[in-house]
Amino acid sequence: MTFDEKLEYFPEIPESMLQAANSGNLVPFIGAGVSKLAGCPSWAELADKALLYFVEQGDINFAKLSQLEKMSPKMKLNLACGLEERTNKKIDFHKLLDYQQIKDGTLGSGLYGSIQNLGKLIITTNYDNWLDVQHNLSTISTASANKLPPVQNIIYEYKDIKPTLLADIGSGVVHLHGSIMKRDSMVITTQDYLNRYANGGGGVRNEYLEFLSQIFSERQILFIGYGLEELEILEYVFLKSPYKKIEKFNHYVLQGFFSHEQELVDQLKQYYQQFNIILLPYLKDALDWHQLIGVLKAYSEKIPARSQTITQAKIAMRNAEI
Repeated sequence: MTFDEKLEYFPEIPESMLQAANSGNLVPFIGAGVSKLAGCPSWAELADKALLYFVEQGDINFAKLSQLEKMSPKMKLNLACGLEERTNKKIDFHKLLDYQQIKDGTLGSGLYGSIQNLGKLIITTNYDNWLDVQHNLSTISTASANKLPPVQNIIYEYKDIKPTLLADIGSGVVHLHGSIMKRDSMVITTQDYLNRYANGGGGVRNEYLEFLSQIFSERQILFIGYGLEELEILEYVFLKSPYKKIEKFNHYVLQGFFSHEQELVDQLKQYYQQFNIILLPYLKDALDWHQLIGVLKAYSEKIPARSQTITQAKIAMRNAEI
């Protein structure tokens, strides 16, 4: 088999992505891999800590916890949420995922500062609040990382994620799966996911899916911090959603690989083509997943987000005409 290209530590930025960033159309789409790099627990660690809470509360013992050890993180979280209902005790997800709980916030602040420099509107499936504060790359210290100004327009309520959202806000953060700011907003259990991504049969609209369809048809997305198994959202948007629109643009996904995974890279490129997604593979032989930090820093220096988005520009022009 011949490979398309050699893996590099810093993948070249496609011209189409440069143009999207310059026009304010590039939207970073942030997954759990970024939060993990910033110091938040992984899915597996979060699930274990959620169950451990009920051990500490005396609702289950370590023998029971041991029986659950080999279950998937998703199943463990389902069980933990079931325990919440039965015991009427709430897991303190804020304590587990609040960026201020991270002992050294400098790494996360630099990482998220780079991301915020890529786009003014950012979408995430993460619950944590790293994106809810404005990170200043020029003054990173542990103290300053824990005392940062809030971002305007933080959207996490299901009812607020709808097609009119793009016109209503020019910048901000959209938490697709809820936020630690409100426990009931968080999409955690299998039933939560089914409810959120229901196709809306019988003429019932699902404005949430309409928003996703709109964002993918009107903006160019850069997926960051997602593994293949975490991108099931693509199937809902591109294959299962009744609100599919004609794709005008390419989208992009940053993923890391070791040098011996070159064949996998070629296979994934073909897989992503069905979604109009360009794979941007980076080599992680030297730093493993921490290579992503350097890649994002390099990208943010080359394609900084414009100071005002297209939506804001249109509003300014409209006001000037009045």
